[in-house]
Amino acid sequence: MGSAFFGLTPEIVPEARINLFSNIHQIIFFGKGGYNYHTVYNMPIWMRRHYLNLVRDVIDRENKANDRDYQDASKKFSQNQQTSNRIQRPNIRAPKNVSVNSNVRRK
Repeated sequence: MGSAFFGLTPEIVPEARINLFSNIHQIIFFGKGGYNYHTVYNMPIWMRRHYLNLVRDVIDRENKANDRDYQDASKKFSQNQQTSNRIQRPNIRAPKNVSVNSNVRRK
């Protein structure tokens, strides 16, 4: 018969440590300097999970916004490609006070 102990066993300790330190890293890294290691490590578990969920929500919103922007840009690009198959030159003009002479001899 197995052990009646329901705590950490040697098999799951390494995974639990990796999860703990990954969560601490995410809060510190995405907190952009608002937290240090000892503060996050000593936080109550419920508070650490709350802040981690807030960080994940912010990242998800940023990813969705980036995806929308990317889709909008790709739609505009494909519309421009459909209207013209030629490569368009950049709209660069010489300043008015500079003369452009293409007949300059080079040594």
